[in-house]
Amino acid sequence: MLLYNYDEYTKGFVNTSEARLDKLQTQHNLSVKLAEIKAAYLVAMPNATEAELNALQLSQQQIDDCQAYLLPANATFDAIPAAEAGKVAVFENGAWSNKADHIGETIYDELTGESQVVDQYGDIPAGWSSVKPDLPLTEAEAASEYIDFLAGLESNDALQNPISDKLKEAVTPVSALALVLAQITKKFQYCVQLCMAGYTQEEIQSWDLQRAAADSWEAYKAANDGLTDGTADYTQSILLMEMAKQKNNVADAGLTIAMMDERQAAIYTKSNFYMKYCGGLNGLKRRLLDEAAAVNLVGLVDQVDIDAAKAALFAIDTDALIALSDSYFAEVAP
Repeated sequence: MLLYNYDEYTKGFVNTSEARLDKLQTQHNLSVKLAEIKAAYLVAMPNATEAELNALQLSQQQIDDCQAYLLPANATFDAIPAAEAGKVAVFENGAWSNKADHIGETIYDELTGESQVVDQYGDIPAGWSSVKPDLPLTEAEAASEYIDFLAGLESNDALQNPISDKLKEAVTPVSALALVLAQITKKFQYCVQLCMAGYTQEEIQSWDLQRAAADSWEAYKAANDGLTDGTADYTQSILLMEMAKQKNNVADAGLTIAMMDERQAAIYTKSNFYMKYCGGLNGLKRRLLDEAAAVNLVGLVDQVDIDAAKAALFAIDTDALIALSDSYFAEVAP
C-alpha cells in the first residue's frame, strides 16, 4: 500500500513510501470475515457439521481485502492530483489540492513596504506584492542608510556612488550638510593619497629636504660658473649630501655633475607636480567648503525653505575633486 507523505507545517506533498502492515488489525479483520462466511454457510446449510465449518477458507481476494495498514502522522492513502506548473499538491481538510508555490519568496505590503518571507503554499495575499513598492524611507531606514553611506566613504566604497534620491528626501538639512562635508573631506583625502601612492613614508617626509637640496645645488652651480662636467664637490652642503642619497646606487665619491643635475631635474619634476596637484586640490576643496557654508541653515522652521536648502547642498559637485585629480594625472606625472 502506497503512502503519500506531506510536510507537517506547510501540508505540501513530500514523497511516497510503502505503508507497514497492521498485523493486529489484519488478524482481526480475517477473523471477522471468516466468521461471516461461516454464518452465511449455516444459513444455507443448517445441518452443516463442525468439520464442514472448519474446512471453510478465505479466498486470496478476501485475504487481501482484510489487510489493514498503519497510517502514520502527516500521510494519507489518497493519491495526489495531477501536477500543475508552479504549483504543489497540498493536503488540507482531508483532501489534496494544487496550490501556488511562493515559499521562500519575499513579499511586500503595498502600503507600508513591510516585508516577509512566504512560508505557506497558496496565492500571494491581497495587498501584498513580490515587487517592493517605491515608498519614502522610514526614519529608521534613513538613519541606517545615512550611517552606511558615511561608513562607505571611510572605506572608499562610496566614493563613486551618489547619495540616493530617497536619502536626500529623508534627511534633514543638517544631516545633508554633514553628508556633503564628509564627501568633500574624504574625496580630497582620497586624491591626495593617489598622489602619494608608490612612495614610502620616509620618501614623502623627505620631499621638502629634496627640494631644498635641489635649490642648493642650483645655487652652488651658479656660484661656480655653471659647472658642466667633472666630479661634484658635495662637501659644500649637507643638503647636497641628502639629495645625493636619493635613489643613488653609486658611491658618493663617484657622483658626477651630470648625475647631480639628473637628480635635481627629477626632484623639480616631482616637486612641481606635487605643488600644482595639492595646491589645486586645496583650492577646490576650500571653494566647495565655502559653497556648503554659504547655504543658510539658520532658523530652519520659520525662515528657510528646507527643500531648497537641501537641494543647494546636494547640488555641490564634490566629484569635481576627483575630476581635477584625473586631469592632473592625465599630464606627465612623476
